[in-house]
Amino acid sequence: MAMSTIAIPVARFTGATRDVRVRVDRIGGCRPPLVRGPHTHEYYTVVLFDEPGGRHELEGAPCPVRAGSVAVIPPGSVHDIGPWPGATVSFMPDALGGTRPPVEPWSGDAPPAAHEELRETIAGLERELREQKRGFRAAARAQLSLLLVALSRLRRDEPPTHPVLREVLDVIDRGFHQPLSLEAIAARVNRSPRQLTRVVRAVTGKTVMGLVEDRRMEEARRLLLETDAKVELVARRVGFHDGGYFRRRFRSVHGASPTEWRRANG
Repeated sequence: MAMSTIAIPVARFTGATRDVRVRVDRIGGCRPPLVRGPHTHEYYTVVLFDEPGGRHELEGAPCPVRAGSVAVIPPGSVHDIGPWPGATVSFMPDALGGTRPPVEPWSGDAPPAAHEELRETIAGLERELREQKRGFRAAARAQLSLLLVALSRLRRDEPPTHPVLREVLDVIDRGFHQPLSLEAIAARVNRSPRQLTRVVRAVTGKTVMGLVEDRRMEEARRLLLETDAKVELVARRVGFHDGGYFRRRFRSVHGASPTEWRRANG
């Protein structure tokens, strides 16, 4: 069931150590306190469950909660979680400098060896942030990088992302703020528009231009939350040169105008 984003709270990033844009929390002990009900974050979160039986939903779908269940939640993804033994690692998109973390929400199970590796990496990250010894900032970023590498390896056991889709997402990520057409994207990935449409719909259930709009709306939400830019400027920065059309598309997707959404979530 589609939910209006205007009613969904956005959890802000607080409680990090100095200028290190990453933190580790125990589920149920987050800063700010665990948000009850569906909500989004302005930051990335990795959730690792230590015991079975909890509750977690990601984008409206129930996720497994077993010993070793893990989830990656990008900014803007709607999720709902109940208190249960485990840990969360939260970090802002710029925590690793110029490296952009994964943008797709994902959940799955880690086998025992991988679960232990994830636990040890999170424990190491937590220790660096707590003890703050010389060089802890670099060490914390290194631990976060190791965590993301471990997660990417874990996902190799999942159905692989179609290589053409990876190319499409890369083209969109680099050019969404400019005019983009199906024909232009197809040419960039050496496919015909018809062939590309079939591949993208088979893998994602969406159209190519639907993926473009998703990326533009992701950036629009970020700008509305993190800047004071006027709506017309936000529209131009995310690739809409008609402010009125941007407002109509934003309302269609979010159930509120950009101004209403910013007021409700700011």
